Amino acid sequence: MAERADSKNRVNRRQILKIGAAGTVSVAATLLGGGVGYALGNGVKPLTTLGECECEEDIVQLQGEIGDMTELGVTPRNLTKTLSERSLNVKDFGAIGNASTGDQAVIQQALDFARSHSIEHVVFPSGVYYVDAGSTSDGSSGGIELYDNITIHMQADTVIQGLASSATNSNIFRAKNKKNIKILGGIIKGDRMTHLGTTGEWGHGINILGCEQVTIAGTCIMDCWGDGIYIGSDPLTNAPAKQVRLIQVKCSNNRRQGLSVTSIDGLYAEHCSFSESNGTSPQCGVDLEPNTKLGMLKHVVFMNCRADSNELVGFLVQLSRLDATSERVDIQFVNCRTSGNKYGYCIQYCNDYVKGSVKFVDCTATNELWNGFLETSCSSLGVETVYRGCAAYACNTENNTANTGAFGASFFIREDSRQPRTTIGNAIYEACVSVEDRSTPTIRRGFAISTAYAAIPRHVKYVNCESYGESISMFEIIPTAENIVAKHDVWKEIDCTTNTTVKTRQLGFTHTNRGASGEVRLTLPPAKENYTFQFRVEQGHYFNIAPHSGGQLLGLTAAADTELRSQAIGASIALRGRTDGNWEVTRVVGEWEAV
Repeated sequence: MAERADSKNRVNRRQILKIGAAGTVSVAATLLGGGVGYALGNGVKPLTTLGECECEEDIVQLQGEIGDMTELGVTPRNLTKTLSERSLNVKDFGAIGNASTGDQAVIQQALDFARSHSIEHVVFPSGVYYVDAGSTSDGSSGGIELYDNITIHMQADTVIQGLASSATNSNIFRAKNKKNIKILGGIIKGDRMTHLGTTGEWGHGINILGCEQVTIAGTCIMDCWGDGIYIGSDPLTNAPAKQVRLIQVKCSNNRRQGLSVTSIDGLYAEHCSFSESNGTSPQCGVDLEPNTKLGMLKHVVFMNCRADSNELVGFLVQLSRLDATSERVDIQFVNCRTSGNKYGYCIQYCNDYVKGSVKFVDCTATNELWNGFLETSCSSLGVETVYRGCAAYACNTENNTANTGAFGASFFIREDSRQPRTTIGNAIYEACVSVEDRSTPTIRRGFAISTAYAAIPRHVKYVNCESYGESISMFEIIPTAENIVAKHDVWKEIDCTTNTTVKTRQLGFTHTNRGASGEVRLTLPPAKENYTFQFRVEQGHYFNIAPHSGGQLLGLTAAADTELRSQAIGASIALRGRTDGNWEVTRVVGEWEAV
């Protein structure tokens, strides 16, 4: 929270951490009761003293340069004040802000004047300003065009409202190939509630194409026909947007997405909220989705952000259009929260040989309709996904047992028939937890890998993960999976009192005969590379470990189908799967005999 030096106009800046290689940036947006004050660049000044001219002669000179433009109605009424403060009030250009008069033309005139006279700050006082947002598909017309080196200041109750239209493309604010733009404060409202058409999905609150050094802070963008904010490349040159900062931004009730990003090099979002996207697909809080293989998702960080009650996914990463020639993907979600979506977090449709990583660190998903964390049709030869310290609480609220796409799992890897893959996987889960604490549990599996199609799951590692309260098992891994690793610093235990077959869902567990009243025989599944199990004798009865039919326990047996057994309390054995389908004995404690 910014601090005031007095009750009206002085605030301190706060530091926001750096974006990738872009360096350290500083911005704050604090909406102050009766006035507007911001931390700008490397220093702080109230709007009443922004960039003052040093002497009266400067004002006279600038007035002379303007000439007779006053007659054209494009010069502010309070010219001396405007030039001396280097800030501009749109009402001095004739903007009304009375919720009944269209203000777009005079607002654009104000911005044009600011650009031509190097005025950096344009102020929108309290009021409702109506704007015709209709635009061409490339974002080159319609709405309010923003320029280099200009900051838009809005009061907390300033509203920029899109006029009702039937346009399929529209932008309330737009910028293409511009630099050093800031939008601070205010409310931007689309025409969703009054839209006159039924088609199109490109009605955006803010459209940023190929721009650099853009900051949006303390702004609410809502009720747009398409996205609250759209960030992408210049459609002609494919130059990505660069160094974009979203600070305390709220996107709500937009028809397609809260935020769409198609090409970016340097995005930092902190303390932002993306909620209630609904109406036309994909309907996500955030959708990071390149339009072509030239699209970039580099140096992207979401820190302390939320995505709630969106129709499909809270945070979506969709990579179907990238290939081996695309730029390396670099995305991080840190301490983010989701709730009430169909899926909390989803990465989908990654192709072979797409480079890079997507990381989720200390993120949580709560009360999602289906999965908390989902990967769907992501090649095991593509982008690596890392989940570190993530948690899913009481998900699968819909309790759809027939839906193979959700599988009743908190963390789920699967294949989608619409985007088939040869292999899926390449994921690491470290210290992640699934929690089911409802009296009637609807989470069946903590962590699952499954597919109803042909893809082979490969290269998935679970390290020190936990699952509580699930109704079936902690792990569910289909038999075709390869190179699946489950490790625990303290091995979990399963007590076996009757003859049974060891399940792949019990990878990384220690099996004991605790509670058995007699001899117990466990049959191993077919071995796969890096599968691990441990067995320990806890009761003074024979505990038999048998390979699958035709398999061998290498190291202590000389032939296939030979079992190992022990009745010495405390005796234990550890096994690891091999690529040839046999099990290798990696550790032995006590006496075990081949039978």
